[in-house]
Amino acid sequence: MLARDVVTYPEAVAVTTVLSDRLWRQRVLEDTRGQMPHTLAEVPRLLTGLARCLGRPWLVEQLASSSAGALFAWVRACVRRERGAVPEEDVWAVPVAHRPRGLAAQVRELRLQRVGSAPVGGMPSRAEQAYQVGLAHARSYAARHGHLAVPKYGCHEGFALGPWLANQRTGVAALPIERAQALHRIDTWWNGPWPISWRRTYHRALVHVQKHGLVDATAGFPGTILALGEWLHEQCSRYDDLHVGQQSLLADLGIRPAHARSARPRRKSLAQAFAAGLDYARAFAAVHGHLATSKSTRQDGFPLG
Repeated sequence: MLARDVVTYPEAVAVTTVLSDRLWRQRVLEDTRGQMPHTLAEVPRLLTGLARCLGRPWLVEQLASSSAGALFAWVRACVRRERGAVPEEDVWAVPVAHRPRGLAAQVRELRLQRVGSAPVGGMPSRAEQAYQVGLAHARSYAARHGHLAVPKYGCHEGFALGPWLANQRTGVAALPIERAQALHRIDTWWNGPWPISWRRTYHRALVHVQKHGLVDATAGFPGTILALGEWLHEQCSRYDDLHVGQQSLLADLGIRPAHARSARPRRKSLAQAFAAGLDYARAFAAVHGHLATSKSTRQDGFPLG
């Protein structure tokens, strides 16, 4: 049996040889920095190694944008295993949707395509119908809001879109490639490896940029509302720890590494503001002997009143 498989499936053997090598798994963890990847482009050395092993250099470009499938699921499982979130056997578990189909199933699919792509019986399965309903609502929501960062329990036009999307994200490793690609076409970051709340706040920042221009981190994000400015400064303060995808999104707001390093807070802390005001109050009292100021009183340019 083994001899037959080696002859019949040489490419499978070659890929397995690469994936089972501990060195390659370590390279995956290094390339992802231990973070959950968004696409296979984040593990360039693995793609290059597989392409070289298979003698297909074009595979690198073809697989780079992939955010679904067996290989993507394996990479994510490696990261989760390193975190201790899953047992070793889960790294090698291949979801049914990603397993090779038998010849009979492929012939059946070709026959259905030739007669009009209608499944046997003339109607799609209930699961497929339910998925298409959810997908239609996802398109409608994205067209209105510009993203799919729907709150977990959010509804759209009476449909529980938040729970539906949460289910798609939870089972993304086993999601058929065509379904994952359909959601990816609606919103590239529909399943970004960070909290959904981050994406919603980011979108508010993006709307601000579209109306007022790029944010100025070095000036303390003037023009932004307080909460948004504070959130932007927080992203700058932990910029190096953010996912590469988050850094890419922040660049669209005008925040690049140099800006993040020199970013100023949206406002001073209350303690700092009080201390500064106290110093001006002391200076005023030293001159006037009291603090009975009018509302318009200024001390060395500071609005003391």
